[in-house]
Amino acid sequence: MDGTYPDCVVRNRHGRKREIEVTVARARERLALMERAIKDGEVRGIINVQDYEELVVFRRYADHSGDPDKVGTYSTEQLFSLIVDAVETRANKKARHKGDTLLIEILPDMYALADDRARDLQILLLQSEVVKRLFFSDVYVVGYGHQGDICMKIK
Repeated sequence: MDGTYPDCVVRNRHGRKREIEVTVARARERLALMERAIKDGEVRGIINVQDYEELVVFRRYADHSGDPDKVGTYSTEQLFSLIVDAVETRANKKARHKGDTLLIEILPDMYALADDRARDLQILLLQSEVVKRLFFSDVYVVGYGHQGDICMKIK
């Protein structure tokens, strides 16, 4: 997890090697929201900013947690769009790698997703041309939902 590839190599009992790369989507959002929570004791909402923005942008949005135009409530479709954009952003960052498995962790957005809609999100992610073009054999999106861990195979 130091920027080199791969992050992990696992061998099965027959000696077959499996290379695993791990990345975190919307990590800057999580950092900005956690900084705000530590500072003020609470935070609410989702910041509608992707990881390619500078950290100062996230902090500015987190400072406006009461402003619905900056941090607020989103429809399920808007949340799906945020997640798909985040997954595609991280996938593009890993596009030059070729390996067995790519794990994309996405928090906190997955927790905001109702459990019965996780399959709908998986269907959208399976249709992503960006993900389809990756050189990884398997791609998974992982996160935490209301009823526990979520793991979706999207390639």
